[in-house]
Amino acid sequence: MTALLMAAAVALDWLLGEPRRRHPLVGFGWLAAWLERRIHAPDRWRGVFAVAVLLLPPVWLTAELGNTLAALPGLWGTVFSSAFSIWALVFALGHKSLHDHVRPIAAALHRGDEAAARAAAAQIVSRDAETLDIVPAACES
Repeated sequence: MTALLMAAAVALDWLLGEPRRRHPLVGFGWLAAWLERRIHAPDRWRGVFAVAVLLLPPVWLTAELGNTLAALPGLWGTVFSSAFSIWALVFALGHKSLHDHVRPIAAALHRGDEAAARAAAAQIVSRDAETLDIVPAACES
């Protein structure tokens, strides 16, 4: 992927932000949580299996679709595969969404309101926010 396509994806992510409903990564998160509840065990190979089941199909499908579009004749292949690459990267980034979620945490900390910062941090982490170190949690997210 060229720097131009990556820059276009970052710009598009910043302009559009995240979809309010039916974001593919939300569905992926739901599926990952469901699978974890089904096969959670200290066995390392179950974890390897879960990662393979969750990651290989969408990665393979994305690669195949990108290759299929790139193989279209003439300029169409370049146009469609570039547009698809940008679209796929926009869904993987989420930069604007994270910025929008971290801003209230920073504002609350700036005001000295740790309770509000903790409540805002709880919106972006999957851990118990009561025992959370707020700044690292916001940065890690």
